[in-house]
Amino acid sequence: MKILFLKKTIFALIIVLFACFLFFPAYWLQFIPVDTEVHTPQPSLSGFAPFLSKPELTVTDNTIVMNEENFSAWLAELYTNVEAWEGKHIRFTGSVWKNAKTFTNNEFALVRMMMVCCAADMEPAGILVRWDKADTLKEDEWVEITGIVAKTPYGETYDPVVVAEAAHKVSPPKQTYIYPY
Repeated sequence: MKILFLKKTIFALIIVLFACFLFFPAYWLQFIPVDTEVHTPQPSLSGFAPFLSKPELTVTDNTIVMNEENFSAWLAELYTNVEAWEGKHIRFTGSVWKNAKTFTNNEFALVRMMMVCCAADMEPAGILVRWDKADTLKEDEWVEITGIVAKTPYGETYDPVVVAEAAHKVSPPKQTYIYPY
């Protein structure tokens, strides 16, 4: 009789523990040891090394310098870490892109055409610029902008904006498009 009672008690206890684990897993997970190291197999990328090398993010005389080699790297950096660069001086060259539906009279985007694969997939990529004399610039005109990096609200985040101090007309570079890698 005692053995039957003991078996029923153990069975009931197992059912209760299973139910508790099933309905309250967070409580029981605290007792499971956690491996602090994550071992994720990584594929070999050695054949892609030429494409994965990032150009230097050039800062000269406390000024961000965007050029053909690092334009897309700086775009990625400024769009993902605008707070880190806010208030810094910047100098970059591009084509003036105006859009009356999107920009105010003192705004334009300074862009370069970015090619990922071929000419058919080229897209304008650049930064919003605010300048009191923006109306003096013509669409598709090439200029060099010097200014200060700031941020502007975009949805729930912020995008970079350059508050221009000066704009100088320049000739288009030999290669007007850029690659993101």
